[in-house]
Amino acid sequence: MTQLDMDKVQANDTALTNKIDHFYDTMEKEMGAKEKVTTNLDTLAKFIAHARNQNTLLTRELDRLNLNYTLDHQEVETAREFKEQIRNLDSAYQADIEAIQSNQAVYTQVLARQTQAEHDLQQIEEQQQTINTAVSGLVKEEQQARDTLQQFELRQHGLRRQVENLNLPGVSKTYLDYYNVVRDEIAKLNDDINQVQINMEEITKQLIMIQSDLDILAEKTTDLVDSAELSEQLIQYANRYRLTHDEVAKASQEAQRLFDQEFDYAKSLETIATVLDQVEPGSYKRLEDNYYHQKGTTKKPEPEAKEEQ
Repeated sequence: MTQLDMDKVQANDTALTNKIDHFYDTMEKEMGAKEKVTTNLDTLAKFIAHARNQNTLLTRELDRLNLNYTLDHQEVETAREFKEQIRNLDSAYQADIEAIQSNQAVYTQVLARQTQAEHDLQQIEEQQQTINTAVSGLVKEEQQARDTLQQFELRQHGLRRQVENLNLPGVSKTYLDYYNVVRDEIAKLNDDINQVQINMEEITKQLIMIQSDLDILAEKTTDLVDSAELSEQLIQYANRYRLTHDEVAKASQEAQRLFDQEFDYAKSLETIATVLDQVEPGSYKRLEDNYYHQKGTTKKPEPEAKEEQ
């Protein structure tokens, strides 16, 4: 009679028990997963339908905007990629439905796919909303840009009139060159914003640059106007000393030359202001204060002659 191997029997029994426990554990997981899967089916179907509808609306809007604006952040391509992702998620969802209906579904695997699909759909929805928000303001941005362009043009013309109204013999090449730069920048912006397809990102960069350059031009214009008008006043005031003070006569002649021939009004002002303060201390400050008082501003240029004293 064969002797019973108790150790082997014990090992086999343990193995069988483990298999049975694993089977029941698997069955328990499957039953739990089945319940969750069943609950998720309707929600996931609506989520997919929502994402598809959102993508359709976004694509239509991008196609419409792409006719008038340059979409240079891959918005159209990204929307198409989302469309393909949604299609793949829907295909996987439909495959799981068929497997469930034919009793071939492994519910834990289906649940894992559902969880991942919900995560992917959430990401797609957020990114599609981000794109929609970014492009939805393009029309408003364009109108604001056009309004700003009009303000730039008016301001440029106003600065030009300030200088023209003085009937000066001319302006320096430095000032004229800067004025022409700003004028050309505004002209380019006007041309770019009237293209069939507008690049609003580039338009915005131009607006920022022109705003800064116009501010500098306005400062240059103010300095030019103030220097020219003060120089004229001081040259006229200096006439009272020309016959009695040779240095005033010489300075007046040089200041007038700088004014009429070189159009260097700041240098002209400095030249006559320096000599006037020598023969009549405080005269330049008094005339300067009176000029700005009549002008209605307290902003004043500080000639080098004042700094040297």
